[in-house]
Amino acid sequence: MILFLALQMGQEYLHVQNYDMAKRFFERIISNYQKEQWWPVLAQVQRALRECAQQLQLLPDFVSCSVALLAKNLSTADAAAAALQQLLALVRLGEPASSSAASPSPFLPLSSPLELQVEPAQKLLRCRAAFSHAQLPLGGRATLRLRLLSSLAVPLPLTELQICSTDGALSRTLLSPDAAGAADVYMAGSATAAAAGMLGSNTLALA
Repeated sequence: MILFLALQMGQEYLHVQNYDMAKRFFERIISNYQKEQWWPVLAQVQRALRECAQQLQLLPDFVSCSVALLAKNLSTADAAAAALQQLLALVRLGEPASSSAASPSPFLPLSSPLELQVEPAQKLLRCRAAFSHAQLPLGGRATLRLRLLSSLAVPLPLTELQICSTDGALSRTLLSPDAAGAADVYMAGSATAAAAGMLGSNTLALA
């Protein structure tokens, strides 16, 4: 009941364009809906927080909410594509807006890097790692397989993937075959042709 009342209060403040107060109420309840995985209400709260961030000109909050709304549990493919288009416009990667395209980003393109902390509860991207053989004789060879799982509603173009390990021999940068210098990475012994293309709702396996 308390969560429902707070949601109603936030909506009322949003309706009268008191974005600061609306933001406070929505922020108090969003973690509860994330924990309970109540997707329809969570999507409503995220969209409201995104509007508050836009009206208050809070770029980090706007980006955070836009990224959260890329999840297929919170947005349709069309809505997620529109949010992604506005995010890409921030880094000058978006296509020029047309009459049928999403509106351009309400913020100017970024002039410096922006660090974003994605909430683990969102589970937009997950990584699993495993060796192909659990036991090996001394001096034997094993294959490390990485699997990236995506819950995004739209494909996300991959151009570069960094693998960081305490063992320097395992640390490397994987490039899409279309990226400059990709051939050099493959020739160096990285069997990662599967890193090409889009990361969508499917699984991407790297061996």
